[in-house]
Amino acid sequence: MNIPKINNFQQNSQNFTSIKLVKPEFTELNGVQIIKPIRIESALHSNPIDVVVQNYIKSNKKSFFTSILEPKNSIPIANHTYYIDKRKGIFKGSYLETNYYNRNKGYAELMRLVSIILMKENNLKTNNITAKFEAVPFHMKYNFNIDGIETVQKYQNWTSITDALERFQLWIGDLFDKQTKQEIKADSNDLLKRISKSENSKQLEIDVCKFIEKFYKNTGTQAQTIAENINYYSWVSHIFMSLKMQDIMNNSTKFNELFLKHGIAYKL
Repeated sequence: MNIPKINNFQQNSQNFTSIKLVKPEFTELNGVQIIKPIRIESALHSNPIDVVVQNYIKSNKKSFFTSILEPKNSIPIANHTYYIDKRKGIFKGSYLETNYYNRNKGYAELMRLVSIILMKENNLKTNNITAKFEAVPFHMKYNFNIDGIETVQKYQNWTSITDALERFQLWIGDLFDKQTKQEIKADSNDLLKRISKSENSKQLEIDVCKFIEKFYKNTGTQAQTIAENINYYSWVSHIFMSLKMQDIMNNSTKFNELFLKHGIAYKL
């Protein structure tokens, strides 16, 4: 994917608020409330960063992207593309990635927080995404739920899920006590048997999603590593996930603390 350069006028420092704790201001673009360009300086980020929201595809007024840039550099170090449909109340997330040399610096989390602000300001009901399997633990940290499995819903193909369930058993290692390990093996074996009998029901897909969610919630900080290893060996399919506005508001204290952590004066 080609990362778009930011328009020159947005690199002029006078367009950014340069304070320790920045309060987002908003403007309307294609009928959507978006954040005006802001400069963030916080203890979390070693250097000031600029956050810019723009229209992504000129022919599609519902498409937008959030970019994070270093001052005086027009090439984003992180990007998030998405669609906003106010009529349906949907935020449809797409590409979210930080370039290789700037990972693990909180930029992905910051872009997720921007998406939550946009949901709130535009009265959207849900944020729907199709996540890479290894990204599922990251999205679950922000209260996304698993809704379905791409290959199952599109092609009724369970092969990658069967492989993944077998991999779950291999990667539990020393993370759990004996009883929990036995439960994980029993649950995954039950699902494998149901798949082998060609059950192929919606309930089976739901039960697999619940198993994956439960596994990663119990795995804690090791969840990301396990997900990456499972996907590396099994090439598991993408996972449908969603974040409801109601779930955001139910966890408003957590998200408000994250805003402050990134130097953003915003409350849900």
